[in-house]
Amino acid sequence: MPQLRTHPDLADGRSVVVEVGGGNTELLVIRSGNVLHSQSYRLGSLRLLQLLDQANVSVTRRRNLLESHIRRILDMIVEEVHSDAMIHLVAFGGDMRFAAHQLLDGWDGTSLAQLSTDRLIEFTNEVLKLDEDAIVKRFGASFIEAETLGPALLAYSMLAQAFNQTHVYVCDTNLRDGLLRDMAIGGEWTAEFRNQIVRSAITLGRRFDFDETHARNVAELSRKLFEQLVAEHQLDQRHEVILHVAALLHEIGLMINVRSNHKHALYVIRNSGLFGLSKSELLQVGLVARYYRRASPQPSHEGYGSLEREDRVIVAKLAAILRLAIALDDTRSGRIREIECTREGRQLVINVPGVDDVSLEQIAMRQSSGLFRDVFGMQVLLRSGR
Repeated sequence: MPQLRTHPDLADGRSVVVEVGGGNTELLVIRSGNVLHSQSYRLGSLRLLQLLDQANVSVTRRRNLLESHIRRILDMIVEEVHSDAMIHLVAFGGDMRFAAHQLLDGWDGTSLAQLSTDRLIEFTNEVLKLDEDAIVKRFGASFIEAETLGPALLAYSMLAQAFNQTHVYVCDTNLRDGLLRDMAIGGEWTAEFRNQIVRSAITLGRRFDFDETHARNVAELSRKLFEQLVAEHQLDQRHEVILHVAALLHEIGLMINVRSNHKHALYVIRNSGLFGLSKSELLQVGLVARYYRRASPQPSHEGYGSLEREDRVIVAKLAAILRLAIALDDTRSGRIREIECTREGRQLVINVPGVDDVSLEQIAMRQSSGLFRDVFGMQVLLRSGR
């Protein structure tokens, strides 16, 4: 984000970048353009409104209920962010932009604004005393803005207080669009952007207690297979990232249900809001993970049938490669780290240097290579090192 890179206080400092949306709060910790931490929390303005409707409390108790719920989430945020070092709070989202326009005379709406926390709290208190009709009439808000303004600003105000901020920076865009526009340079994902996506995936995997060692081994083997099979799959580096993330998270559904864990992996990934990936990319990641086992992709399957034909082919190719990588780490020992792929007629030969006995992996490969054969028209042979 250019505003963060060029601002003298934010360029080299540690910034907590936050957006309180309708359903969730998205948070990033950034230092020198590097995303150190990313997380999504179940704290949103519409969720807070729903909480009030369900509680059916009196007007005088509504604020106490909101603050109690927000505070529980803030305790988690403060603990995970580790705020011992000096930080700066940067707020995205329409509610904060609305507040900035009301409180800062002459703000052009595009530059990075600096809003006093005390003034933000005063404005929040004022808004929370009004009903939606009064907010529309007094501040010129739309009814949609008026509905969420109070709960969202209360969350931002309490967050600023939790981090002992005297002021909050307000940005002119939403979080996801701003990051994607800034970091996906010229249509290509930078190496650092890729790394940040991967870190976000690992964070998600840890929340579901995944086998991180096995996941990392499979992801690394997937990467090497992808690189050595470029002539066969003819995909670009964005697809390698999709494969890598799917490899990391392919067993994420095990915590939910062992028998149908592949289907639960699709659901979790699709709804995860992983950093840096669009909804269509999340669907592709989820589908590749879903097809790490059992059935081959079918048009009747949820999610897969909604894809364009080109994207269906991409998912099938990546899932086929993922199955080979999983077979290579079938023992979960990580003993196979290097591979050399060669073509012998209509057969793909995977040589494993430095490993003398691959009999267990050969059995797994015979069971798992059917999709690769169907997609690429090649049998797969695994050979031990010579």
